[in-house]
Order: sequence, then C-alpha cells, then structure tokens
Amino acid sequence: MPRYTPSDVQTDTQTSAYIRQNCNKKNKDPLDTVLRGKTIHVPWGHVKQDIIDYEQDPQAFCSRNIYANTCISLPIGSLVLIPDGKKGLIVRLTSDVKSGVMSSLCTAVTPRNCGHLFVRGRNRCIECHNSVQENFNPSDLQKISAHLNNGCNIEPFWSLYRDVEVIGDADYNGVDGRSMAGLDSAGKWSRYWSLVA
Repeated sequence: MPRYTPSDVQTDTQTSAYIRQNCNKKNKDPLDTVLRGKTIHVPWGHVKQDIIDYEQDPQAFCSRNIYANTCISLPIGSLVLIPDGKKGLIVRLTSDVKSGVMSSLCTAVTPRNCGHLFVRGRNRCIECHNSVQENFNPSDLQKISAHLNNGCNIEPFWSLYRDVEVIGDADYNGVDGRSMAGLDSAGKWSRYWSLVA
C-alpha cells in the first residue's frame, strides 16, 4: 500500500478532516476495521437510537453533535485522515451517509438491567455505556468465545457510516497524531501529504 508522510509544501494529496474510529475507546484495531470493511463509522453516531434520531431529523441530529456533523457534512470525494497513535490511513469518502449494522464490527457487552434491547450510548444511558467491553471483528471466533465465556452478550454494531476507498498509509514520522490533528473525535483539518518513494 502507498505510504504518505506530512508535507510542508502543497501536494496533490490533501486531507480536509480527521475522523477517529476508536468508538467508546473500545476498538483495539481501528485501522484494521477500516481496511476490512472499507467503511468508517460516524463519531457519536454509533448506536441504533442515533440512526433513528438522524433519520427522523438530520438537521437536529447534526446540530446537537459537532463530531457527527463533521463526518456527515464532508462531500463525497473528500480525503480524510483516520488516525491511530503514530500512524493512520488516508481514505476517500465514496458514499453519502448510510445507516444500519456495520458488518466490520460487533460489540461485546455485559448484561444490563436498564431494559434497553441494544446499547443506547453514554448520553442516553450510563448503564448501557458502561456495559460495552469491546468493539471487534465479528469473524474473530476466539474473541467471541472468550467474551461469551466471560458472560458477555454479542450485539451488532449499529451506526451511521460512510463507504471509503483506502488511498494509503499515513506515517507521521514518529509524531503522535493527536498532537498533529487534535484530540477530538473528528474535526476539519487541512494537511498536505507526500508519497514516500
């Protein structure tokens, strides 16, 4: 896969935003998730109730959630950095926002007494939020078995999401991506990238 490093001069490769993929800080390999599924989830839009809220009133949903709005408002064709520590991916958005179950992730949750069928998210139910143990590849039978043996349930990963084309690896030259792009879940951020020969 092509590898890119940050450039101080204008190049043909320019990202316009960054979008983290470590939902609930429970996805141990967010870059693999993007590579496998060729999709990215919308930050703060990854529970079934978010899908319902977005489909009922997209404007109201986006006005309440700056991070989701960043991802949703980017035009098709935008180049985006998907950061993960000192490395990342550069992807091109290839679809409008979609909604449903993302096939590249599932969620291990501990049993809860709140009565919600699926996780509702931290801002709606703290018990649901605290029940999330890990978001991971649903093809990983060892993880599924380990979580089931520990008393967890496995739930589908509901999300607003977008299809992407992976352009290449992003190498920050040893710099932590958070110091370059910021600490938030998503944000507008313009950066040029050079192809490494």
